[in-house]
Amino acid sequence: MPSSVRPQLFCDDIVLMYHSRSADAPPGLGASETWSTNATAGVDREFLQATSHWRRMLSNFADTPFLLDDLRWRSVEHYFQAHKFLAIDPAYFRSFTLDSGSPLGQALGAPVKRAGGKRAHPLDGPARAAWEATKYAVQERALLAKFQQHETHRAVLLATGWAKLTHRPARARHVVVELGLMRVRQRLRG
Repeated sequence: MPSSVRPQLFCDDIVLMYHSRSADAPPGLGASETWSTNATAGVDREFLQATSHWRRMLSNFADTPFLLDDLRWRSVEHYFQAHKFLAIDPAYFRSFTLDSGSPLGQALGAPVKRAGGKRAHPLDGPARAAWEATKYAVQERALLAKFQQHETHRAVLLATGWAKLTHRPARARHVVVELGLMRVRQRLRG
């Protein structure tokens, strides 16, 4: 729908949930998903159903190498976690890149998240505050680069129409409404 008709990022009639190990269920039948009988919200259900593991393609953990800031990143999660350390530990920051040749730059999923976590490499007060102030913008830059550089992944994101996109982090009890991903979806529509 044109932004003049639907300026918000999503409609509540269809909720699609994803994570890095999502089951390959039809749209609306995944865990914690809702699909109003009369709603379509511009979702291309047939395309999504025909695309193997489409939910996993939306995940920050997806193996989707992209170029951003003149560096190659294996996933959005690599870019996101690395940027916690850009100003305070440039060598550790660089170890998250494919260009570094490091095991961390080659890893996927949870090891990357752990490497940027509080236990592995804690941030002090000022560094933590600086990260908290920029983390959403950092994530959106990486998401935009990923979806601009991967045609199939972009097609999947756009096929979600105006559905509300949600994510349940591993071992979390709460569901996250992925506003950043939906803002990228809106930008890709033009």
